[in-house]
Amino acid sequence: PHVADMAQFLLGPISQVSATTQTHIPRRPIPVPGRGTHFTLGQADDPTGPVTNEDDATVPVRFASGVHGVLDASRVIFGPKCEFGFEIFGTEGAIRWNFEAMNELLVYLPNMTGLSADHRHHDGFVRLLSSPDHPYHGRFNPASATGLGYDDLKTIEAAEFLHRVASGTGPGPTLDDAVAAARVASSADHASRSGGWVTVDN
Repeated sequence: PHVADMAQFLLGPISQVSATTQTHIPRRPIPVPGRGTHFTLGQADDPTGPVTNEDDATVPVRFASGVHGVLDASRVIFGPKCEFGFEIFGTEGAIRWNFEAMNELLVYLPNMTGLSADHRHHDGFVRLLSSPDHPYHGRFNPASATGLGYDDLKTIEAAEFLHRVASGTGPGPTLDDAVAAARVASSADHASRSGGWVTVDN
């Protein structure tokens, strides 16, 4: 649901999904209560049990706006550790972000640098760094490129939640947002079994 929630936050409601999923490792160690976190790997002598969910998923989507996209996730690939992110390519530019470099935003705007056609070999993404000019950054760090951390994000999240509860105002995320993301995930699960496109019940 995290990926669907972020996609809909950025690009609006998802109206249709298709999906392919795979489970590459059919049995895994059973988690031991009280030992480690959800990132902790099992040990060789741990009892094992059948895996009941997918190791990876690829989900082509159609947004209500007409935009097409692909959501994908894997827990078994080498390389990325927590590369939750997005890439959006539009008619006037592109943007990239991922959680492993959460204080950086890559932006491509063809006219941003004023380059002429003769200088297109200098064309490309520009890396923007988090700074006190951006919301919340200055409350934690006084200078540019002194990035926020995960704990800072949780502090911001808690403060925003309490502020909205106390004031009764403010935008999402709301329970409706959570339900919308869950409906996309449920539709993707159905699509992976049916092999076709599924309309998301919004």
